[in-house]
Amino acid sequence: MNTHRTSLSTRLLAVVAMAFMLFPLLTVIPVSFTSKRFLSMPQGNWSLRHYEALMSNPDWFNAISQSLTIAFATSIIATLLAASFSLGIWYMRSKWATALIGLVLLPMAIPFITSVNVDTLPKRIWSGLRDNVDPSVAAISVLLISLTLLVLIGRLVAQHLADKRAQKLLHP
Repeated sequence: MNTHRTSLSTRLLAVVAMAFMLFPLLTVIPVSFTSKRFLSMPQGNWSLRHYEALMSNPDWFNAISQSLTIAFATSIIATLLAASFSLGIWYMRSKWATALIGLVLLPMAIPFITSVNVDTLPKRIWSGLRDNVDPSVAAISVLLISLTLLVLIGRLVAQHLADKRAQKLLHP
C-alpha cells in the first residue's frame, strides 16, 4: 500500500491553480445576469434580458444547430476512420507506423477553419466578442458550462452506481 502523502505546499499550490482556472468561469455567471446592454457586473438589478435575447435570436439557434450537425457528422466519420486506421496500423507493424500516427493526429494541432457561410457556435461567439461585445455570449457561456457540469455529474453518478453494483457482485 502506498502511504505517500502530498505536502501542504503542494496542496496549497494545487488549490491556488484551481482557483486561478475557475475564477473566470465563476465571474461569467453574474455577468450574464446584468441588466445593462454591455458586459458588466450586475449592480443591484439582476435580469434575464440576455438569456431572452439569446433564445429569441434565430442566429444563435442557427449557430447551435449547425454546430450540433457538424459535431454529430464529424464524430461518426472520425470514429469510423479511427477504427479503420487503428486496425490498419495494428496489422501493418511497419517502421512508418509512428509517422502515420503523427500524420493522423496533425488535425488536432491545426486551427479551426470555417467557411464564411457556415455560422457555427464558436464562430458566433467569436463574432459576438469581436464585433460588438454581445452580452448573449456570457449567457451562452453559462449554459454551456452548466451543460458540461450536468454531463460530468451524470457520468460520475453512473460510475458510482456501477461501482456499487460491482461491489455487490463481488461481496454478496
